[in-house]
Amino acid sequence: MTNDFRAALRTLLDAAAASLAMNPESASVEVTRDEKFGDLTTNAAMVWAKPLGKNPRVLAQEIIEQWQFPNVIFERAEIAGPGFINLRLTKQAFAGMMASILDEKTSIKYGHREPGHHTKKWIVEFVSANPTGPLNVVSARAAAIGDSLARILDSQGHEAHREFYVNDAGRQVRLFGASVLARMKQLQGEDVSLPEEGYQGEYVTQIAREAIAEKIPVSDPETLSRWSIERMIQHHQATMAMYRVEYQKWFHESVLHKKNEVNEVLAKLEADGFVYEQDGAKFLRTTVDGIDDKDRVVVTSQGNPTYIMADLAYHLDKYRRGFDRSINYLGPDHHGTIARLMVGLKMLGVPDGWHEIKLLQQVNLLRNGEVVKMSKRAGEIVTLDDLLEELGNNETAIDVARFFFLQRKVSTPLDFDLSLAVKQSDENPAFYVQYAHARICSILRQEALQEAILQPWQGESIALLQEPETRTVLRKALEYPLVLERCIVALDPNALTTYLTELAAVFHKFYHHHRVMGQEKELTIARVKLLQAVKNILADGLGLLGITAPEQM
Repeated sequence: MTNDFRAALRTLLDAAAASLAMNPESASVEVTRDEKFGDLTTNAAMVWAKPLGKNPRVLAQEIIEQWQFPNVIFERAEIAGPGFINLRLTKQAFAGMMASILDEKTSIKYGHREPGHHTKKWIVEFVSANPTGPLNVVSARAAAIGDSLARILDSQGHEAHREFYVNDAGRQVRLFGASVLARMKQLQGEDVSLPEEGYQGEYVTQIAREAIAEKIPVSDPETLSRWSIERMIQHHQATMAMYRVEYQKWFHESVLHKKNEVNEVLAKLEADGFVYEQDGAKFLRTTVDGIDDKDRVVVTSQGNPTYIMADLAYHLDKYRRGFDRSINYLGPDHHGTIARLMVGLKMLGVPDGWHEIKLLQQVNLLRNGEVVKMSKRAGEIVTLDDLLEELGNNETAIDVARFFFLQRKVSTPLDFDLSLAVKQSDENPAFYVQYAHARICSILRQEALQEAILQPWQGESIALLQEPETRTVLRKALEYPLVLERCIVALDPNALTTYLTELAAVFHKFYHHHRVMGQEKELTIARVKLLQAVKNILADGLGLLGITAPEQM
């Protein structure tokens, strides 16, 4: 018997697909929205009907007739609507699910999967902010999303390599160094101005103070520029560590230039006929197949490679390192770079589908009902450190920030409501989910329940967990493995945040209607086990989001 009912249904679909010469992966598997339609549903008959030239409901009946019911997992199957196949789980199946959730000895938690033929080696690049200023709230959103997805990938048996790409080469780096140099001279009493388009934030002055303290010479602008960038990278690393994000690698763009990889990529593109010269500059034929709206400059008329060349060299380096899949989260201002990067990678022989880019939409940080503007150049930066300080500058602040940044899909703009984020009430969604976990812990600390807690789960106890509110909790627990799979398919952890909120809600409703203490012994034990199961899923799900599961609040 398997407690992964998705896999059990997939096994049935594999057999049906083989007999019909269909692709089993084209059919979805979901938990039904309403219990009256069973517990699991698949659209297999509707997806396969058209290529087979059959009526979906007729095909659904043919598929069901290949399966035998009842069995250990499925009680029966029914056809609904235009051809959905709905399956109802047996009480044995729910009992097995409970056993899996409550098993403290297994190395594979409920909802997690072991490495196997389905698993891949992923490289997940996120944040990758220019080291010319502190990490802002858009970077904070990217960090929460990228790190959470990597954790979810690991939970499903994949290997997720987290990477931060450091743009430590080019004009902006020199401009940042010149800005620090000007501030140093000002601090030392000289009457100098910042360079045109220089960086003006208070953080530049702080870097200048640190440079003076460490006696970095103003007479060597190149050394000062390199030192200033490295110091800002150190700040980025410290901020990410505090935000519970650990990278396997901080990849420096300057390494690509030192290893001559940028020039090698250019030479390959030229040799293959994808680059041409015009007006002294070199252009990449990104309009091939209508992918881009115009060809792009890759080397200026002054002989300097543009940023797209370093980007192509970096992603080719990723591919050559042997990763099976690559995902990159970029800010909303990178929309124009996608087409030229993807066509360039195709020219370099990188297979379609290997690399995917997700654009994070804008974060609107609300203070007193007004949006706080952000600009590195003007110094009006709302940094991640600023945000956490406003939220309390503690572990709770990190929890709240990460949860709020994960509440919306990657493709959706986010309004971060500071007044709501600091509330310690059910209105605060982060507090609401964490409180469900803390509330269960508080209940389970009751002396009267300690004997029940020590009792092992007995499968027959499932018969005592059949009230409507209890069944709702069980069905919500059933969704957990599917939710984690959904996050990976979408490359977006938002579904897990939504799920945990819903799980907390059905738990609170169950507890409002049914007491745990003061019942007959067997019923008390069954309800204690249900609470333990919910607690385990909440703790695991929050952990995958990089959020703590407090036992007291």
